[in-house]
Amino acid sequence: MGPWVAALSAGASDMSAWVLMGLPTSIYALGLGQVWISVGLAIGYTISWLYQAPRLRKFSIAANDSITIPQYLTNRFLSKSNVLQILCAVVFLVAYTIYAASSIKACGTLFNTVIGMDSTLAMYLAAVIGIVGRMFVGYDENVNANSLVFIEMVRRIFPSIISGILLSAVLAASMSTADSQLLSAASAFASDVYKPVFRKNRASDREMLWAGRMVVLVIAVLALLLASNPNAGSIMDLVSNAWGVFGAAFGPVIMLSLFWKRFNFKGAVAGILAGALVDMGWLAFLSSTGIYKIIPGFAAGLLAAVAVSLLTEEPSKDVEELFDKAVNYEE
Repeated sequence: MGPWVAALSAGASDMSAWVLMGLPTSIYALGLGQVWISVGLAIGYTISWLYQAPRLRKFSIAANDSITIPQYLTNRFLSKSNVLQILCAVVFLVAYTIYAASSIKACGTLFNTVIGMDSTLAMYLAAVIGIVGRMFVGYDENVNANSLVFIEMVRRIFPSIISGILLSAVLAASMSTADSQLLSAASAFASDVYKPVFRKNRASDREMLWAGRMVVLVIAVLALLLASNPNAGSIMDLVSNAWGVFGAAFGPVIMLSLFWKRFNFKGAVAGILAGALVDMGWLAFLSSTGIYKIIPGFAAGLLAAVAVSLLTEEPSKDVEELFDKAVNYEE
């Protein structure tokens, strides 16, 4: 794929129901300050695509043409251990399950609001507007609780045919993201856990296909149960929780692997573990502080990765040569 197609695909997979339902409702309920979510994302995306993504592409090619994050991190350190692959796959499964739950929850809310279908049944079948909406609709706790700003605005402003087309965008956004997440999680498990660990690289292509299908089914069921739980939180809550785990676990490790030659395998393991555990611990016990959990999680992951790398042996000569090869790689 060319750069435009790849960028559009990545954007479509990421911009799910949280853009149309979660974010507008956050602005509607909490005020214009929530717009900083969009500003931060725009800055982050720009920096990532301009500085990190090109370097990651070079490094992934140098690291034996790795196609998944677990494969890349394992091959980056020329490790024969499966620890990183398994650890990464577990984090993927947890985060993608939470993220998929937000898409399923959005589908349930959409069908319940538009055609009166029971939201739980709709979720089973499915497995800046904010400020203007506050002025136009007035504050309604039901709108806030169920992330309905986009739906209410569309239904009040546009004729039925146009509103139907616009509301279908919610379903399209949810499904485009959910299928990408399910396939990514299935790929991570089948390629990075099932084949190298359980089957010792003896699994056939057909066996890998069925292993991936089973993972898709399991994640879909777990995401459905999470989405239908009334205590799971809003669409935006679910998405921010998934973002937190991803960013805290993989953000520091990937950045260090691309820009720090001294970084080693043990540091990567420590960074992923510390980032994920601190992020989830902060959500469970310290969320009342109002500090977004990715901040302490990212800091813990970064500190652990750097400290463990400095306290353990330096990377081998082969690993350092791979780093130099990736830095100097020209397509």
